[in-house]
Amino acid sequence: MSDKPSRTTFRKRLDEMVSQLREEIVAGKRAIGEFLPSEQALGEQFQLSKIPSAKDWTCSSRRG
Repeated sequence: MSDKPSRTTFRKRLDEMVSQLREEIVAGKRAIGEFLPSEQALGEQFQLSKIPSAKDWTCSSRRG
């Protein structure tokens, strides 16, 4: 058995990350033009070993 999280767990964590970042932007906690945290910082915060590519991120953000 691997210590690697399942795809379902990864997807839940990714969705949580997208939702939280979206909420921060909408609530004005992130200024216009402000850079998001680095992939490494987001990975550590949301326990993601690999952040999806920009293409995947765009698809996730369009859902909401």
